[in-house]
Amino acid sequence: MANRRKTPDRNGESGPAAPDSVSSMLIQAQHHLQSGRLDDAETVLRRALSAAPRNVDALMNCAILAHQRGRSAEARGHLSVALDVDNGNPFLHHIMGEIEAADGNPAAAVASFDRALTRDANLPDSLFSRGNALAELGRRDDAIESFRQAVALAPRDAEAHLNLADLLSEMDQGEAALHHIETALTLQPDFLAAQVALAAHHLGSGAHPIAIEAYDAILARHPDLFEALLGRGRAALRSGKFEEAKQFLAAAHAQRPAVMPLLLDLGEVGLRLGHFDEARRRFEDAHRLDPESIIARVRLGAALRECDRLPEAKAHLEEALRREPDNAEAHCQMGVMLQRSGEFAAAVPYLGRAIEIDPRQTGPYSALAADRGRPVSDEVRERMQALVGEEDLRRDDRAELHFALGHIHDGAGDYDAAFAHFRAGNAIRDRDVPFDIALFGRFIDATCDVFTSALFDAAPSSGIDSELPVFVVGMPRSGTTLVEQIVAAHADAAGAGELSTIGEIAGGFEGAKPYPLSVADLDGETLASAGARYLDVLGSAAPGKRRVVDKMPNNFTHLGLIALMLPRARVVHCRRDPMDTALSCYLHNFGVGVRFSYDLEKIATYYRHYERVMAHWRKVLPLPVLDLQYEDLVADPEAQSRRLIEFVGLPWDDACLDFHSGGRPVKTASLWQVRQPVYRSSIGRWRNYEKHLAQLRHALDDGGTPDRPAATPTGSVA
Repeated sequence: MANRRKTPDRNGESGPAAPDSVSSMLIQAQHHLQSGRLDDAETVLRRALSAAPRNVDALMNCAILAHQRGRSAEARGHLSVALDVDNGNPFLHHIMGEIEAADGNPAAAVASFDRALTRDANLPDSLFSRGNALAELGRRDDAIESFRQAVALAPRDAEAHLNLADLLSEMDQGEAALHHIETALTLQPDFLAAQVALAAHHLGSGAHPIAIEAYDAILARHPDLFEALLGRGRAALRSGKFEEAKQFLAAAHAQRPAVMPLLLDLGEVGLRLGHFDEARRRFEDAHRLDPESIIARVRLGAALRECDRLPEAKAHLEEALRREPDNAEAHCQMGVMLQRSGEFAAAVPYLGRAIEIDPRQTGPYSALAADRGRPVSDEVRERMQALVGEEDLRRDDRAELHFALGHIHDGAGDYDAAFAHFRAGNAIRDRDVPFDIALFGRFIDATCDVFTSALFDAAPSSGIDSELPVFVVGMPRSGTTLVEQIVAAHADAAGAGELSTIGEIAGGFEGAKPYPLSVADLDGETLASAGARYLDVLGSAAPGKRRVVDKMPNNFTHLGLIALMLPRARVVHCRRDPMDTALSCYLHNFGVGVRFSYDLEKIATYYRHYERVMAHWRKVLPLPVLDLQYEDLVADPEAQSRRLIEFVGLPWDDACLDFHSGGRPVKTASLWQVRQPVYRSSIGRWRNYEKHLAQLRHALDDGGTPDRPAATPTGSVA
């Protein structure tokens, strides 16, 4: 809690009468102090003190000046002499209390403020400073009482109301705090600290849109105010606007790079955006700043897990649990880590313990629901059902619970109940992180206009001859993870997961012209530099391999750029029945990058744009592309897997048929499924929900679906 109080005025009182010359010097010193000329003030005060060594006013002003200049021992010396002369002077005791508080001695400060108040009980500044010191000692009830007494003495003091509001907020007395914040603003409408406190109140109470509006109003007048940048970034983070959050939090971080909560927020943004290395670095900074922080260690473990550095992640999480055995988040993150490595049974006790410790934490419920191999207990399901109905539950937590409950009911065959939960979860997500489907359509228009046969014929060469990259693209939930796992099981290949690197490179080409219009101006050197950057990322993900799979599905929008940068790359295009694909997208609580999936009509429109651009690539793309139909792969896994491995240019490896037995960590919505052998149950799954999908089916049929192309192992898409 900030302490905004200053040394109180004496209301014209003074100690023993001083000679006229000393009085004149004190007046002159006050003038210098008010003008900010501290050196001149100190010179005059020393002359006054030399003339009258025991003059209380001279001693007190010398003490105040020494304190302001960081010379607390000297200040104490002056006050000791003054108190010897006039121990009944409350202001001297107050100043001693301020010095003790500044030196980190809150108990001694309280004692000094008590002595001041014993001599004069009507000193609001002493009551407030006493309240601050009591709060530091953890005596919050006593602190609030001290603040309330001060406000009663100074009801029109805006700072007084705000100091009381600060502590009430810390004690989760939000409504009482709001009253005093609003009172402070009524008394002083331009009180910046109170404006920030009001925005922070809205943020803390979950009124994120109101908080964003309040912070924006502050930043319009004070664009570099740290507290407003931090609060605005946090409001965006809690609203699911992760790119926006990153912008404001990064601006705050540039001002104060060593603030623990800010580093944790930046790490969280990195996790949410899928920028796992960046998240790891932020959490490492936080851990270095405070090695004893459990939350920094737990979050670092989570980021290391996402970077597939499981032994390091496990070590941090185990250490966190050793130091704090009842840390719910540490138990949850350990459970998720075990699931990622395929140890589903071992994960259950950790997730269960997380729920016991903190029944309102939604992550463990979601993780248990993701394990399709073992039903969630009735007790856990009932807890989830009760929690999802609680009014004060955060919107993103409510959405996560709806999706988890949907999967539980789906597993039990209660499809109507499941769809009701999926619809509720998607409605929340679509409102909080909307997707501009019209803008995406215009992007696809521009992509088709820019990447023509003529452009590829005339384009400069990057000169990169690497066959390392294999891009697996398509709609989400179309089998991209299955394909990656089959290839990654090969001794000479590896999977890098869903890399955001291509999208970041494309975004970096934004300049005078937006991407993709800017592509026409790229030269060979720029393309070579971008391709080398990508290969560095890919190579570091799997050193020593001949092929590495990047399974970012929406790279289908960037195949033209990929062809210019990496002309020997291979592309595997995963296809699946449109209705199964669309439904599967709708049933998963995707994060950033798949925001179109929260509305059935948007899914259908997105699907038609995807079909349209893939049809365009089929005509113009100079890269080898293999179309792989999910249903064919399930029907004849060996024949299709052999075809796949031949296409990527590797000799056959029997391990590719046993991909589900590998110990490689998995980061995907198909977390449980990819640990199983190829199975047929997901084919035609949409029929379980057929009565709810008339709108979707109509929208897909409206746009038309091109006939399935016959795949060719090399050359353009057939």
